[in-house]
Amino acid sequence: MCGDEHIDSYMVEAVIRFSPSDWETTSSTPSDFRALLREMLPTDLRRLLRLGTAQCSLPRSNSRAGNDSQPGMLTIQRCPASERLPVGRTCFRRIDIPDYCDREMLRQKLVMCLSSLDEGFDLH
Repeated sequence: MCGDEHIDSYMVEAVIRFSPSDWETTSSTPSDFRALLREMLPTDLRRLLRLGTAQCSLPRSNSRAGNDSQPGMLTIQRCPASERLPVGRTCFRRIDIPDYCDREMLRQKLVMCLSSLDEGFDLH
């Protein structure tokens, strides 16, 4: 594995930015996302990173403190409110998340999305 073997929610939170930048002032979804991030086990944090970056660890240069100039940032992109699951855009290091109505819906959708990462595709 490349990057740090140890991972915690604060390390992941340090490399996350929300887009658009005013999302945090107009919705509870970013603060709900941060709260859920702090509840995640390391295995779920790795799944989240895989969803948005195709990597299960943080680059060593980003594992301490992130800022927008670092190439390892992970963007959480606001999408219109809907019932859809979050979508990873690994080429852009981005996760598109609908502006869910509450934390519980965000939790349910994230759990469903992250648990499906281990299933993969089954082509016969």
